[in-house]
Amino acid sequence: MGVNDDYWSFLTGYGLDEITRFAEESFKSPVKKLDDDYLHSTRFFLVNENGEVIRAYNGMATDLSDIKNDTSRTVQ
Repeated sequence: MGVNDDYWSFLTGYGLDEITRFAEESFKSPVKKLDDDYLHSTRFFLVNENGEVIRAYNGMATDLSDIKNDTSRTVQ
């Protein structure tokens, strides 16, 4: 996808139990396995260098200006 890994971390390579526990503990966001899919939040989370959630965003929103503004300020 051409993502710069210097700024992004993805939840890949982990088992369902680890992802479920992490999502619930860190983001208060449940993950559930369905037949051949997963049920999960559509929110995006801005996380600081200490792993603390700074802000949550509606992942279904079409106006991304808050996410752009917050991440631009954070990366500098």
